[in-house]
Amino acid sequence: MANQHKDAVAGYLRTLLVDAGYPDDPDLARRLLLLMDGAAVTELYERTDRPARQAKKMAEALLQNAS
Repeated sequence: MANQHKDAVAGYLRTLLVDAGYPDDPDLARRLLLLMDGAAVTELYERTDRPARQAKKMAEALLQNAS
């Protein structure tokens, strides 16, 4: 069930990327999903939004390299 959920979220991210004009890149979608997951888990541990802000900067760098 967890794998199906992750696949669905990655597919959704892939759709968002294509709709935003980025190449159809399943790898990029998975990397963004990894950032999201890591930020969410770290936020729970640290009890701060700093991981989300850091993940956003990392995602921006990934997207910059993808275009």
